[in-house]
Formats: sequence, structure tokens, C-alpha cells
Amino acid sequence: MARHDQDKSNMIVELERCMVPASSEERDLLEKIRALTFYQVPRAPQDRLADIQMHPQRCHDNAAQWAKADASNGSRLVSGWWRRGDIFLFHSVVLTQSRLVCVTPHAYPSPLEFAPDPEIEWLDIRGVRSPRRRGQKIPYLVRAHPEDFITAAREARQALLDGADPHDIILPIGSF
Repeated sequence: MARHDQDKSNMIVELERCMVPASSEERDLLEKIRALTFYQVPRAPQDRLADIQMHPQRCHDNAAQWAKADASNGSRLVSGWWRRGDIFLFHSVVLTQSRLVCVTPHAYPSPLEFAPDPEIEWLDIRGVRSPRRRGQKIPYLVRAHPEDFITAAREARQALLDGADPHDIILPIGSF
């Protein structure tokens, strides 16, 4: 599959994940997330991430792998929320030497706004690492204006299906 087609397929999957219906649980979690402290978190250099085989859109695995590979045992995975406008994406970074750093490759290497969430824990459920917040599954994202975002995601998905270039798709959180 050509790179362009793979990008398009990946984006359609991500857009479909963004179109889950709004819920009262999402509204409640939104208020809890907004109360957290956000930090500017730098990204590790892209060439270093490539050297150690970190993968885009696999932040939880990347952070766990980085922490496990740290010979000094001074790094640990920290999960929380990446703020992108009015959208909060479930994300993991690494805390190393008292500094947070994002170890997931991304097209835009600028720092991200990230809030560690101390309520998130990783459990082993039937042999699979699973994140939970107060015992509940964690959503992929939390939206301040879910209906507006669902509409934008549907329109973007349809544009891709109609032949749009994935690099031309812009959502309320910026380039996807």
C-alpha cells in the first residue's frame, strides 16, 4: 500500500474514533481534566526516536518501552491528557530526571501541553496492559464541544472517502 493510501486509511480510523457519541461521563471527565495542571512538554529529537524505533500514534507503548529500556531505572511512564484546543487526547509521556518528555514521533515537533493525571493507572487485565481511571476505561479523547467535533470529523472522513489528500484535512484541533 502506498504511503498516501496508508495515511488516508490511518486518518479514517482515527476520525471514526473521534465520532463516538457525547455522554455525561465525558462531560464529568472534562471538568476533572480542566482542573489538572498543564505543562509544556518537549518532544525527544526525531532522529533519536527513529534510532530506538518509536512509532507514531503509539504513545503508551513508546513511553513504556522507553522507561523499560532506561538502564538507570530513572524513567517512568506518565499518562494524562494532551490539550489540543478544546480537545483532550489520552496520551503518555516519560518522566526522566524530573523532566517530562514526549517520546512519540509526530509531524510537528513543537512542545505539547500535557497534564499528568494521577487518577490513571495501568492494570494487567488477562495479560494485557489496560489503562483505567478510577476503575473505568479511559476514552481516546474528551471534547469540550462534542457535537461540533463529531460534525467536523464526519465531514473530514467524507472528504477523504471522496478523494481528498490527508494533508489537506484540518480539524478544530489543527492538522490531524
